[in-house]
Parts: sequence; C-alpha cells; structure tokens
Amino acid sequence: TIFPSTTTPESQLLVSIQDVHGFTDQVKLRALVDQLYVYDIPFNVQLIPYVKMKGSKKLTGYQEVPQFNDTLKYIEDRGGHLIIEIFPAEISGSEIEAIDLYTLYPDSDLPLKTYLEACISLLIESKLHPIGISSPHRALSDSDYLYTKAHFSTFIGHLYIDNNQLIIYPFTLNNTKHFNQFYPINLGYINPNLPESFSDFDSQLSKISLVEKYFAGVFIPPDLSPSLLLDLRDRATQYQLSYFDIEKQANWVRIDAYELDLNSKEGYISLKPNAPPSTLEKVFTVFSNGVLALLIFALLLFIFIFKRSIKRTRATQFRK
Repeated sequence: TIFPSTTTPESQLLVSIQDVHGFTDQVKLRALVDQLYVYDIPFNVQLIPYVKMKGSKKLTGYQEVPQFNDTLKYIEDRGGHLIIEIFPAEISGSEIEAIDLYTLYPDSDLPLKTYLEACISLLIESKLHPIGISSPHRALSDSDYLYTKAHFSTFIGHLYIDNNQLIIYPFTLNNTKHFNQFYPINLGYINPNLPESFSDFDSQLSKISLVEKYFAGVFIPPDLSPSLLLDLRDRATQYQLSYFDIEKQANWVRIDAYELDLNSKEGYISLKPNAPPSTLEKVFTVFSNGVLALLIFALLLFIFIFKRSIKRTRATQFRK
C-alpha cells in the first residue's frame, strides 16, 4: 500500500538537524544534541560527508576534521540517527549549494552510486550507522530515485518535481515507484537568522493539520538556540504532536560492499560485509553451472528420444 495501514493515536513530528558537515561548529552541535536528549525528543542528523569551501577545489571529508568522528559517535550515543545527504556541497558562510555529481565523476554512468557507496563505506568503517538518505537541496533523476530505492529503505526530506518545485505531503509514503519509506519534511526550516523564525513552520502546519493524524517534519539548524528549541517543543505540545522516532522502524542499507540492517523494531543491528567471491567460489560456481547445463541437456535429450520412440511404436502398430 502507498499509505500506511497502521494507525497512530495522534499526529507525529519528525525533527531533523540539517546540513551537518566537517566545518559545523561541534560545540554548538553537541549542545543542541544534549538539549534534544534532555527533552526526550528523537532526532536525526543529516550529514554531508564531503564538502568544499567556496573558491576551493578540495573536497574535505568529515573524517579529516579533528574530533568530528567522535562528535558523530556522541550523536548516536545520545539517540540521534545519521541520515546521509545525497550530494556533496559547497559552503559559503551559512549558504550551502549542492554539487553536481557528474562534475566529480564525469566518466561514471551512475555517479550517485559511486559517491554514496564511498560515503556509506566511510561511515561503516568509522563504526557509525547511517540509516537513510535525504536530498534537501537538489532534485533527483528518475534513475537516481530507482537506485536509492533499491539500496536504501528510508528517504527523508522533500519530493521535488524539479530543482525549483516540490510536493508537500501531509503523510508518509510506502512502497511507491521511488520509495520504500518516505518521511516528508513539510514544515520547512527554522531559520534563526529571520525575525520570524517559525513563519514557514506555522504557515505549513496550519494547512497540513487539516488532515487527520497527519505526519509533520521540520529541519532545524545545528546551532539552533535553546530558546528556539523550546519554542518548537511548545508548538508540538500545542498541536498535540507526538515525536516520531525512526529507530522504531525497520531500516536497512544495502550496497555492493555492505549490508546494514538497523531493525530496532525487532531489536537488532546487523552488519555484513559483502566480500567478493574467492577463486575457489568462482570455480565452484562455474562447475555448478556446468553440471546444471549438462543435466538440462540430458533431460531434453531423454525427452526427445522418448518422443521419437513413441512415434515409431505407433507407426509400427499402424502398419500391422
């Protein structure tokens, strides 16, 4: 089914910290994480594994920044869940612009695959557990959506028509052409730099709250102030929103190198490296395929001989 069949006692709110990268202020990020933990608000952290500063040609991975890997582990220890932002980005102050992957991998038929597999492998080797993906700054092609559905259970964020238009859903989507599980960010972004930081939030919430048992999602910055987080909590209380915890869903990531199942619904985390087959395994596979082919050939030959035998017997009886 496209729409969830299970019912919830009340409408839900997903909170996601957007645009976390190696140059993010780690002190402010940890302070926000601590506050979310104290308020018992489940949250996701949307990580951009590789970024570059405007004017620079070098992509910097988060692992190159001192202590940043420890900060990501701290986030997971505090109950946060890592979501990978699909595109690398160029940073200019507070402005973030997605980088076209074809400029990084001009010879690749599917650069998204090349980039995401590098990101996921890096995180897993860092003992971290990404559970989904997001694309808050750029639309995906149809082939990109099909790739992400085949390899990721969970997609959080916007559903773009093109790079300038997006569709606002007041509910989650399940088992569609492009998604296994889609959780919309439909309340916009709480911008601390605007006088009315909650203008988008309040405007969108007044619309989607017309739907019974709706699903709401909001992006917050990694340096959100304690007062604005308190405002967010007050609004959730006012609208009788329960907080959505993605950990209670069945989440998986499957790429060529690894299979990662974070099925907290069933109570386990499973990580299985997908090693390339050994020479012995390859020989055994070839041998098995050869034996199977001989058996099929022998069966077809037997059927052919059997049918000819029946025809000859009938012809002999007819002559008699």
